[in-house]
Amino acid sequence: EKRNAITLGMWADIGKCFDELSLLSDCRAIILSGNGKMFCGGIDLASFISVMPTCSDSAHKSLHILHGIRGMQDSFTALEKCRKPVISVIHGGCIGGGVDLVCGSDIRLMS
Repeated sequence: EKRNAITLGMWADIGKCFDELSLLSDCRAIILSGNGKMFCGGIDLASFISVMPTCSDSAHKSLHILHGIRGMQDSFTALEKCRKPVISVIHGGCIGGGVDLVCGSDIRLMS
């Protein structure tokens, strides 16, 4: 069970979604919640292993990883920059990347 683990695709979609919702005049607030037994199980490590650079030069490998991390951070920063109030409704566990995600929310409700 992945328990709402964040995949690479989800990471990109999160940023796009909040950028778009920020501009919608019909949207007055955003509620972010998880489905299933827990809010978020963290990063889906299997999806990230598939995009790890294969070059042997550690400097190039590190630079590649740095660019990837900056892109992921931009997606989560979209919550913080969103012009609409973002409310995270957290149930069960909220692990690793899930904690980073909800930190950009305006309000966090936990049960």
